[in-house]
Amino acid sequence: MARRRPRAAHGLVLALAALAGALASGPAAGRARAQDRASGAADAVARPDSAVYPLVVFRGAPYVELELGGARGLFLFDTGANTSGVDGAWLARTGARYRDGGAGSLGGTTGGLRTGRAVFERLPLGRATFRDATFHVQSFAHFASPPAGPQVGLLGTDFIGRYQVTLDWVAEEVTLRLAHERARAPAGATALALAHPLGLPTVGVRLAGVDLPCRLDTGATTLGVTPQLDVNEAAVAALRAAGVPLEPAGTVRLAGVGGAVSRRVLRAPGGHPGLVLDVGPGRVEGVRLVVHGADSTLGVPYPLALAGCSVLRPLHRLVLDPFDHLLWVWPTPRRKGPRRGPV
Repeated sequence: MARRRPRAAHGLVLALAALAGALASGPAAGRARAQDRASGAADAVARPDSAVYPLVVFRGAPYVELELGGARGLFLFDTGANTSGVDGAWLARTGARYRDGGAGSLGGTTGGLRTGRAVFERLPLGRATFRDATFHVQSFAHFASPPAGPQVGLLGTDFIGRYQVTLDWVAEEVTLRLAHERARAPAGATALALAHPLGLPTVGVRLAGVDLPCRLDTGATTLGVTPQLDVNEAAVAALRAAGVPLEPAGTVRLAGVGGAVSRRVLRAPGGHPGLVLDVGPGRVEGVRLVVHGADSTLGVPYPLALAGCSVLRPLHRLVLDPFDHLLWVWPTPRRKGPRRGPV
């Protein structure tokens, strides 16, 4: 039975990949392609530096120290953003060198934002350097920052999507491998099909026995230790149609690029430990659902979930390979004794 789940999820991601292709002519995809062209992310040249970065982990989210425009700072390593950003106050304070890149816009799970853009002559990253790298200029002052220092930007998939990425929350490091450097079959891991609609890594998961496409978003964090999975209304409807019992559990306040919003929370009925989420051989128990409406990037007409760090960190380690379109996941230790509640 356990082996059937990855195969079902595999088919689900292939279907999602086909849907992503169908969306390629739509306005949202057009904006994503235009932003990608403007980023200069394809203009990478090799350099001999290390591919391994130590992580600063705060509330489960990974941060890396980068050099940009001659200044250094902590950037959120964000697989849930298809464009990268930099803090305007940090640019002014450090005197980081850049040229004006004109106006831009961003969309997020809490709404949209108009921005400026800064173009940097070079961005060293792993064993490559990106020329004319474009970052959206915004404010990160309303986000909580790690004790190690303030968050001065975020690194999105316009850059990190050019690497095979190994995220290791236990060792607290991230490894960025270029196509010719990558490890093809990590020992002990299972490969799942990985799609990238709108540049965002998306995999098939099973939530309480229901298959869903799910974005992997290392930039999304929540307070507390309860795993929280973001879902849209269509996903809630699919769960209810499958007979999964859900009940209200209050609301949660989320901060994003579009500001702060409140979202309702659903859980398994009282007395049950919570919903079970399977990502291939990886399992997260006790999951609650944060429900997003039409004003979110999850506000699409088909079921869609988003796994932030409260869900991803318990998986301990992940390898995202955009070249072979695979996600490598390791088994998580199984709970001893009988399991109670919805599966």
